[in-house]
Amino acid sequence: MFFLFSGEGPTDLGVEQAKARVCNAHQFRIGPLAVMVDQLVQRQCKYSVLHGTHFGYVPKSVVKELESGLRKPPKSMRLSGKKRARETLYFFSGARVLAVIAKEVVEETGKEVVVIFFRDADKSSAGRGGFLDKRKSMEAGFELESFAKGVPMIPVPTSEAWLICALSKSNPAKSPPSKYAGVKKSKALKMELEELLGEHPSGERLRELVSNQTIDVEKIDMECFIQFRRRLEEVV
Repeated sequence: MFFLFSGEGPTDLGVEQAKARVCNAHQFRIGPLAVMVDQLVQRQCKYSVLHGTHFGYVPKSVVKELESGLRKPPKSMRLSGKKRARETLYFFSGARVLAVIAKEVVEETGKEVVVIFFRDADKSSAGRGGFLDKRKSMEAGFELESFAKGVPMIPVPTSEAWLICALSKSNPAKSPPSKYAGVKKSKALKMELEELLGEHPSGERLRELVSNQTIDVEKIDMECFIQFRRRLEEVV
């Protein structure tokens, strides 16, 4: 099995270290959420995603570049209405690109490919709908390209919420500390995470803390995480 990741940066799934359509295992700096994926798969399948070289990373810039070359979807699969298109096209098109690339990897490697498609729920979210709209749009994108092993990974509102929940068992999306009132939610979550850790939450440090289970994936009980985990378990 081959895992294909696509995220936003070093504090989520990781970051590319080379210019490539698909960065191989040596061109990809692994992030904390990729380690979480590995832990979940190991617990279910006794198989390590990150052991060896059977994984890769598609940079966000590549996804964006390739969206313009997608074939026009049939009318039955098009997103209805201008407002709905604005809300979901970003996630729908991204999933389509990753499905196309994944099928190329299947041809090249002869292995089953699982796509982990990460985007923060609040990323450029103005006019892009809620969590369920975004998740459904990713699912629709994978479906249109006839790809059955796509996994939406959409923390609400950002990946810091999952990490905070793993550290404190609280749901910061529902009950942000009052001390951060008036601060943009994504920034407030970064501040809260740094306060919990007592240090700057760099990608390298977060990866270490997930690896040693100081940040424990089993403590994350947010609905958006549960849906991600359930789908991951289905495809592996």
